[in-house]
Amino acid sequence: MNDEYAKRVLQAGIDSGVGPRGIVIAFATVFVESGWRMYANQADPESLGFPHEALSYDANSVGLFQQRAEWWGTCAQRMDPYQSALLFFKSLKRYPYNTDANSPGAWAQRVQGSAFPDRYDQHIVEAQALYDRLTGNGVDNMGASENGWQPAWVDQNSLVWVTVPGTEVNLQMLKGQPAKILAALAADFNAYIEPLRDADSASYTPTNSVSTSNHLNGTAMDLNWDSHAFHVKGTFNSRQIKTIRDILSFYENTVFWAGDWNDPIDEMHWQMAYASFGNPNNDSFIKRKIRADGFSTFVRGPILAPAPPPVVPVKPPVSELDALTALVARLSAALALLLQMIEKDHPETLSNYIKATTKG
Repeated sequence: MNDEYAKRVLQAGIDSGVGPRGIVIAFATVFVESGWRMYANQADPESLGFPHEALSYDANSVGLFQQRAEWWGTCAQRMDPYQSALLFFKSLKRYPYNTDANSPGAWAQRVQGSAFPDRYDQHIVEAQALYDRLTGNGVDNMGASENGWQPAWVDQNSLVWVTVPGTEVNLQMLKGQPAKILAALAADFNAYIEPLRDADSASYTPTNSVSTSNHLNGTAMDLNWDSHAFHVKGTFNSRQIKTIRDILSFYENTVFWAGDWNDPIDEMHWQMAYASFGNPNNDSFIKRKIRADGFSTFVRGPILAPAPPPVVPVKPPVSELDALTALVARLSAALALLLQMIEKDHPETLSNYIKATTKG
């Protein structure tokens, strides 16, 4: 096993923007084709003039990837670890290798056209282990993306699909702080700058021509790119620019707008801010300014607590004596009213009744 060869293939993968899965596929291919030995071939005499460890007798195949002159560049490219890997990745990118439509080895077979198509998948675990070892499991040696977030590349297990609050726009972002902050920012963009569109907005992308792109780890998003073309300045009006400045101030240096880049100007682009990776202010900001429903408190304020229900007075319990006393009082009042009515309408009858009942 030649780590120097593997590192050169790794670098080619980074420069090609194929992501971790593409690099692992390439590693598995080299395990199968050459076992990490540089092969020359007498059937390709020019290859004998380049450094090599062994001779191949498979037609005129040479190099780590066993590439043939008919299809694979110059001999110098085929005999160089970095250049031959670039050729491999260029071909691999023609296929949807980052999907689950086929196994990783099946995509290698699409590129190589081997007579033994099943062998590539047999080395995927070994290839993944090599990738993890060389990259520090994707963190330490892989480095950071342009905004400083680590790792520079992530897989699907590190990502989450988020529906931007108040919209039907779905963005795939890095789990945790970036997903919470960027989704809230996208909601503010939709509410206060311009309506957000799903068709021309995205966050994570598995490939990018820039190896340190913040899209490769889901810590950036491009919003409404049809309205805000790359390299074009002034795609927002003055009212929108004022709102953008207010939003950036509100977000306390947790986010950055690429309209502030000098080169290139990229007004569609928003990302986690420089020096925000590992910054404790991120959690503080989320706690103070992002609501439970995913919206920020920018303009709209916090979620108001529901009004308490009206207080219904509770009558104290009534004893039997109190109840009887109240009944007697009501009956007495009713009798007094009845007597008043009789006295008014039949005074003589009432007088005779009183005399009769009070005799003796």
